[in-house]
Amino acid sequence: EMDAHVSPLGFIDWDEQRVITERCGEYATSGVNADQAARHPGQKRLSDEDAACVTITEVIGGYDGWRPDRRIPVWYLCGDSIMANYPPERSPMAGWGQMLQPLLTEPGFVENCAVNGRSSKSFMNEQRLFFISLCLRPGDRLVISFGHNDEKPDPARHTDPESTFPEYLKLYLTAARRHGALPMLATPICRRLFDEAGRPVFTHGGYPEAMRRLADREKVQLVELEGATWIADFDL
Repeated sequence: EMDAHVSPLGFIDWDEQRVITERCGEYATSGVNADQAARHPGQKRLSDEDAACVTITEVIGGYDGWRPDRRIPVWYLCGDSIMANYPPERSPMAGWGQMLQPLLTEPGFVENCAVNGRSSKSFMNEQRLFFISLCLRPGDRLVISFGHNDEKPDPARHTDPESTFPEYLKLYLTAARRHGALPMLATPICRRLFDEAGRPVFTHGGYPEAMRRLADREKVQLVELEGATWIADFDL
């Protein structure tokens, strides 16, 4: 109900980046200022069919259907652009984390937290691991895959494969274990860089091997993505 003290314009965009009219809708408005003719031209009007989808279960139910007693494990993905989600207009570009959900062979929900351009250091310094930690529960998985941007020279992202890189990765393992979640390390996938003979070139230096050593030392499951994406025999 929109009384006289409520602007008849309804929702308006804050600026070009925060387009609120794309996210908010109006349905069955009543009151003195209910005249939709005065609304912002971008204001959405929900049909009866649209409104029927806006239920408590749909809005706040989440992947467990608002039944924490029947909660399924969540796979939290920490990584960079190689793992991240991309919008439909960028298709067929996609991060591998974006394709993971239908491939799970056990009940689980993939929460892809990977962000383009991040390293094991910058991801943590931006408090991204902290907010994931707030959600971690026993039985969840924390999948960690960095290396592409740890190689970059800028101080905000760079780590050393022999020292700071494994140190940062261990903080992820500690966060998972503290909450009863299962940590998993995944080596970075190969870049599309080839030599004059057309064979792929390893470009990640000591970062994958540092991850392998850490996985062995900490008894953590390792997913060998570098090896799986490097094709040694192009005569096939």
